[in-house]
Parts: sequence; structure tokens; C-alpha cells
Amino acid sequence: MFEIDHCSAGEWLCTSWKLPEDMCEVIARHHEEDLEPGSLVSLIAASDRLAAAIGYGTVETSEAPELASILSEAGIQDVESGVARLNSLSGRISEAIAVINSRR
Repeated sequence: MFEIDHCSAGEWLCTSWKLPEDMCEVIARHHEEDLEPGSLVSLIAASDRLAAAIGYGTVETSEAPELASILSEAGIQDVESGVARLNSLSGRISEAIAVINSRR
């Protein structure tokens, strides 16, 4: 519709509002590949992909990223335990959402 993606729009707003440079970089680059391991941008990018993988992404994608590969790329040693913990988290989020929705 606007012929601009949310990363570019966010970067423009961030710069216009004179927000911190590192915040603007994260907003602009969090969907890029080959980010510097351990950087703030790569941490936020991994968090974004993890949210999508457990069903809470903010941008529709054709295929959800695989939890194990995200954790492995992030340098997590015990990938199997990490996947189990994230699946548990996803269940707890769903339960909390159901509780909130039942109170409406």
C-alpha cells in the first residue's frame, strides 16, 4: 500500500524523532541476514524470529522459523532444553491470553 516496509518506516520515524542511534539501527536492520553475532541487532532479530516460531510474530511469513535452528545460530548450547522451554512458554502465553479474553 505505501511501498515501504516497516523497517524503513521505523528507521525514518526513529531518525526524525532523534531517538538513540543504536535503537534506529535495530529497527532498520532486525530482518537482515548475516548480522554480527552478539550484537544488539542480532539479539533483537533472534528474539523476533523466536516470537514468530512460537506463533507470536508481528509480520506474516510463509513459513515459521524452526526453533532449534534459531537457538543453535544464537549459540545456545542445550538446544533440546531450549526448545522445550520455549514450547512451555508458548503454552503459558496461550493460557494467559485465554484468561484475558474470558474476562471481556
